[in-house]
Parts: sequence; C-alpha cells; structure tokens
Amino acid sequence: MLFISWSNFVIFVLATSAIVYVFNKVRINNQKKRISFAELQYAIDAHTQWKSSFQRYLTSAIHGRSTLSGSMTNSESFDCQIIRQDNQCVLGKWLYQNEKLHDSPEFVELLETHRSFHQQASQILQLSLEGKHKEVMQCFNHNSDFQKNSANLSRQLVQLYEDR
Repeated sequence: MLFISWSNFVIFVLATSAIVYVFNKVRINNQKKRISFAELQYAIDAHTQWKSSFQRYLTSAIHGRSTLSGSMTNSESFDCQIIRQDNQCVLGKWLYQNEKLHDSPEFVELLETHRSFHQQASQILQLSLEGKHKEVMQCFNHNSDFQKNSANLSRQLVQLYEDR
C-alpha cells in the first residue's frame, strides 16, 4: 500500500504547480517574442522597396532623367552619409525597435548584413556621384556582391522567423 504523508502531498502539489507555472510562463514569453508572418512580410517588403527605389533613382540619374540631389522617397534622402546608416531606413528602424528580435543569436548576424548592405549602397551612390555609371550598373547585376548581400539579408529575415 502506498502511503503519502500530508506534508509530502503538499510538497508534491506545490512542486507540480511551480513546474506548470514556469512552463506556462516560458510558453507565453516565447509566444510574445515570436515575430508574426505579417511582421516578416513587412520587413522584407521594406527592404525590397528601399532597394528598388534606390536602383530606380540611380538608373534615372544615369540616363539623365533626374539628378542625384533630392530624395528617394518622402522620408529618405539620397545622401551618402544617411544611406550608410543602417537605422535610417524603414527596415533598420523596425530592426532596432523590435525588441522581440534582440535576444536572438541570429539577430547580430542580421544586423551586420544589413549594416554591410547600407555601406555598399553608400559606395554605389558615391560611384554614381563620381560619374562611374558602368560600375554602378554592375552593382545591380544578379551576381554582384550588392545583390548577394541583399538576397542574404532577406534569407536571414526568413530564417529569423522560422527559428523563432
């Protein structure tokens, strides 16, 4: 016959309750830290739109349809120093403000890829300002470092979503 004392029973119930509480707290915290598919789509769309806008603007300038002064969009200006900053575009602002991502080990790598992308974009703009149009257009070829970095950035965003 199994005999459990009242004190052992109370300890068992309290321990079980504590385990359930911790499990639920971890599950709830993990749910709060997960980015949604809509957030992922927003991030990828922001990156794609920025890059497309950047390419259109440079292509127009090269073909004489516009100058390189002014702005890409209503909120972003075409300045080498501003473009170099990875926290000025919509995606960068989202990355730095989205605390759900900050504890992920992949987040640091994602930030570095995004930072590198903006440094490359700034260098491309500088090439355009120097009139090196052929070099600028090569940066938008499928196998260019700029395009590979851009694709890598999108892959890392998807990976961050899938791993969470």
